[in-house]
Amino acid sequence: MKLRLNGLSAFGMAITFLLIPLARAGENATRAGENSVNAEAMVVTATMTEKTIKDAPGSIEIITSRDLKDMNAQTLSDAVENAAGLAVTTESGRNMRPSIRGTGTKHTLVLIDGRRMASGFKSFTGMEQVPVDMIDHIEVLRGPASALYGSDALGGVINIITRKTPQKFILEATGETGVSTYSEGELGVARALAGTGFNDFGILLSGSFRNKNGYDRDGVTPDDGDEIQLGSAAARFSYDISKNHQILSGFEYMQKNAKGLRDIQKMDRERDADDDRLNLFLEYNGKPGDLSHIMVRANHSSHDSDIEMDPDTSMIPGALGDENNAQRQLTQLESRFTSLFLDHHMITISAEGREEVREDDTGMDDDITNFRTPDTTNLIYCFN
Repeated sequence: MKLRLNGLSAFGMAITFLLIPLARAGENATRAGENSVNAEAMVVTATMTEKTIKDAPGSIEIITSRDLKDMNAQTLSDAVENAAGLAVTTESGRNMRPSIRGTGTKHTLVLIDGRRMASGFKSFTGMEQVPVDMIDHIEVLRGPASALYGSDALGGVINIITRKTPQKFILEATGETGVSTYSEGELGVARALAGTGFNDFGILLSGSFRNKNGYDRDGVTPDDGDEIQLGSAAARFSYDISKNHQILSGFEYMQKNAKGLRDIQKMDRERDADDDRLNLFLEYNGKPGDLSHIMVRANHSSHDSDIEMDPDTSMIPGALGDENNAQRQLTQLESRFTSLFLDHHMITISAEGREEVREDDTGMDDDITNFRTPDTTNLIYCFN
């Protein structure tokens, strides 16, 4: 019996060695196929219109849903940390902020399906607050895009493209748990996504909860890792008016709590920070002709941050804690018309109105409102 097992083991090893070259050849073929598909992948961020990635201007990288699974990304900061030319930095409050080509976090614009979000703590967008539940892929545009998106896109744009409402019933659920290398910072994650389509209606729902325990390896303030709880919910609702006309609406809600010790104003204090973000939108997409497209969208985004220190800080202006209760609101109305004319020319005419309001309980920058009337028209010509 022992000899038989050894013979079978030797036979199995021989088969394994024979199959390794075939497996590698299959893997190389798969990668080649993926590169071919990526070359023909459609992107919208560079010109606000659909183009293949090889024809789009600028340097663009696509992070696919398969990439997200392979890297086990939990949040947007995890998803883009390996993107070329993009650095994810930790700012005050341990929020994760993007910077493309060294231009800084205030010149890297983060969008969801082309929609802006209200800024967060210290006027930054914390990428660790955006879960990957409903992400289809991510487009990273490296290089100046201020002509299309304004000065906050001077370094580039990160555009999160979410999944579409399905035609058939789908259900996905994931649960994960684990600890760090030093058996600290225990992590638990639960995610679920469900959707269906019936007649001309479609619906897609997702939700997740992530809990990570805090840890401190050296016993010295500040803690090495905060205790973090992140919950989210999102939905998409679609209605096909006709073959070429659709109404789409939805929301994203994210709630984060982070708690940990800090050395602030020469004293150990427990910092308890709550972030609540809500995005709402209503959008119309239509094709008046085979080679033209029109989009009209209303978008509203809000972010509330509440930071408590124990013991309390002295509320020194500019110090950490000076935005204990800050509310930010962004309201955006935009429209865009794209059409091909004279066979080789594409024109895009767009208009946008945006109002942003920030308020906090310290009186700093209270009721600051920026409003740009929709008087800007962009003409984009594409010659083939």
